Amino acid sequence: MKSNSKTISELMDEELLRESSITSNFRLGKELYESKNVEITEFTGAKVSAIVHGGTSRKVELILNKDFLNWKCTCRLNQDKYCKHTVAVGLEIINKK
Repeated sequence: MKSNSKTISELMDEELLRESSITSNFRLGKELYESKNVEITEFTGAKVSAIVHGGTSRKVELILNKDFLNWKCTCRLNQDKYCKHTVAVGLEIINKK
């Protein structure tokens, strides 16, 4: 039986990143991404793990639970919105499509 669930790659787009982050985190995350500071360590349909290098390296995990995307970052800043590290990983995912 075929699953109708989407993958992280299918759910991730720039609109989601902009809506899920504050403006400064989107801008800073884009800078991290464009500076090639994102290292994907695991990439499956339901989980992406990455290390974002920069001043201090941070570990980011995106985990798909049904059609809801959970995230965590070791920076622990404002967990209600994506931090710059999560945005950088999101942009890396988008550009791997």
